[in-house]
Amino acid sequence: MRRLAAASLFALTVVAAACATSDAGNIVTVNTTGTDIGIAFIDRNHNNLLDVTDTPLQGVRVTLFTTAGAKVNTTLTLSTGVYVFSAIPSGSYRIVVDTTTLGDSLRVSHMDGQDITVGNRDTAKTVIALGFPTSSAAVARTLAQGRKVEVDGIALNSWAAFGDSTLSIVDSSGAIRATRVAPVGVQAGDSISLVGTVSLLNGQPVLAAGTAFTLASAKPLPAPVALSTAAAASAGGGKYDATLAHVTGAVILSSQVTSAGELDLAVDDGSGVADVILSPRGPFTNTAAYVPGAVLDATGILAPAASGKSWFLRPRADADLQVSYPTVTIAQARKLPVGRRVQVVGLALNGWATFADSTVHIVDAGGAIRAIRVNPVNLFAGDSARFIATIAASNGETILSLVNATVLGTGRTLPDAQPLTTKAAAAAAGGTLDAALVQVKSAVVQDTLTLPTGDFRMHVDDGSGPITVILDRDLGLRLSPFIPTATLDLTGLLVPNTGGGSWFLKPRAASDTFVH
Repeated sequence: MRRLAAASLFALTVVAAACATSDAGNIVTVNTTGTDIGIAFIDRNHNNLLDVTDTPLQGVRVTLFTTAGAKVNTTLTLSTGVYVFSAIPSGSYRIVVDTTTLGDSLRVSHMDGQDITVGNRDTAKTVIALGFPTSSAAVARTLAQGRKVEVDGIALNSWAAFGDSTLSIVDSSGAIRATRVAPVGVQAGDSISLVGTVSLLNGQPVLAAGTAFTLASAKPLPAPVALSTAAAASAGGGKYDATLAHVTGAVILSSQVTSAGELDLAVDDGSGVADVILSPRGPFTNTAAYVPGAVLDATGILAPAASGKSWFLRPRADADLQVSYPTVTIAQARKLPVGRRVQVVGLALNGWATFADSTVHIVDAGGAIRAIRVNPVNLFAGDSARFIATIAASNGETILSLVNATVLGTGRTLPDAQPLTTKAAAAAAGGTLDAALVQVKSAVVQDTLTLPTGDFRMHVDDGSGPITVILDRDLGLRLSPFIPTATLDLTGLLVPNTGGGSWFLKPRAASDTFVH
């Protein structure tokens, strides 16, 4: 121990002597140095750490100053965002970023290791997190074009909702739309940071060439703004551009596919017409329901039309749309234009499976109508049902097509069959009894024929004039009694012949036929 202490003391003495004098009589100085290594990056998620989603920045000028303010050295960050100050004499220093090298958009959002102390062979570390100027949505809308800015808020739609890489973002001040947003897994309700360049599109401010980063998932969306269709069409004078809005009780006036493949619904709640546009790339599976005459409640994002003078509502999915249909009587349905979607409540005059062609005749107090292409349903003659259908025409008569039927009650009493002569039945009493349940009596069979379809055809006449009778092969009737000269009482449904102008009688079961 004493030897080690002595040796150490000797060494120190030598060093001290060397420091005190030299052969030339000058002072000898022993320099100790260290290093500062730093990195500059765009901090996308505001966590002040370099993550894989962050972008290292080249060309940032960094200067090393003494604590007294004397400039020591200056350098630029490399393509990796890294800079190095080496051979720094031991001491305390400050790292300063030259903000003029950041452009007019970036700023230093956080700096860890700005003030450093360097010892002999020490390495100090500096982290420079950069960000864009933050702004509310409302302020961003007022900035000059070309300014790059960051807006934090809630995404009103998913990145994939419209297939055009647009996002609308809302904060407490309002909403703004971002266009050409880089692919990102943002969903409606996510809290996001959105950076873009202020631009103008269709007369409205947008954040162009946007990039988005999810800060938190599944936040509550703000309630949509309730607007009339007229107010939606003007976005409340532009006030609600890019906002989530809601219209109710709007009747669909027309439905057409645009050249871009979008479904454009013109709707009106009585205040004026607005357009509701469904993107062909959106998850819309119920487009057949959105037809003229339907009543629509719709939620969506207000986007300006190309003219910049009006707005349209962009629903994001079927869940944004609720459709209902006006309830009309059969008499009213017969006066509506083809294509209208309506709801009719009535009694079924035959079962869904009676003729094996999904055709059902229905009747209410005002008359009867034929429904074709009825969805499979456990429906029988005498059942009360709701029919949601599209007005169509066949052989000169109004019919219901594309029908969704719901049974409301069973075993109701059907109205009595209307007694007619065979001649009157063949004309459906001047067309007033189209689709009705009628009865002819004491009609003599004139001729018979089995048709290529397997149905059995007869001409019968009670002396007033003939009518065609078709016995559907699916009824499974025994045909041997139906021979020329046989006299029959027949009940059935009136169906127009091809081309219209005359009708044939279609019994529903064996009980509809009586042979004298």
